[in-house]
Amino acid sequence: MKLTRDTLLIIGGVWAVIFVWIQFASGTSDENDGNKGSDLLESIADPLGSLEALMSGTTYSENALNLARQSEGLRQVAYQDSVGVWTIGYGHTSGVTQGQTCSVDEAEAWLRSDMDAAAFAVNRLVKVPLDQGQFDALCDFVFNLGSGKLRSSTLLQKLNAGDYAGARAEFSRWVYAGGVQLGGLIARRNAEASLFSASAPQSDVQYAQNDGAFYDDEGDYA
Repeated sequence: MKLTRDTLLIIGGVWAVIFVWIQFASGTSDENDGNKGSDLLESIADPLGSLEALMSGTTYSENALNLARQSEGLRQVAYQDSVGVWTIGYGHTSGVTQGQTCSVDEAEAWLRSDMDAAAFAVNRLVKVPLDQGQFDALCDFVFNLGSGKLRSSTLLQKLNAGDYAGARAEFSRWVYAGGVQLGGLIARRNAEASLFSASAPQSDVQYAQNDGAFYDDEGDYA
């Protein structure tokens, strides 16, 4: 079925509203990111880009979830992270208050919801093909740091220019919280970099740069 651009904009606008609700309902340990508000505004301002991310269909694997579990650790009683943000479960921060507790099932539900939001951001911001390991690495990066950091990063700039090796080398720069280098962040960035291949994957989908739409390898609108 062929959809007009106006139809896509309307659908994308509806999706943007849903996405705003999801973002307010969930959160992660964004120790180095204060840009959640601007992320939400950008999603509303660019509904077609939000729709493209939804339609791309790329999602994370269990490797991304396992990396987040290992890096965050399960905490069933709310605590303040290294920069004072109240956190619970596997790095969940949205609406967390002092003294709050959670079950293992709640922590798992928050983990998947927060990773869903991270995957949405990666789909939306990355304009080049990714293999599963690359996608998982970027999902964990956003889960930990927030989409605002990826959006403004040299990592994304290099990646979208097709410099996969250069993008991979950028992970090691993101190891500070509150101006302090942390061993846990060093280990996490190393784990992400190990998932992230330094070469471009083979892909049968090409993303057009002119209008944000995407096409199959024969040039037909998908």
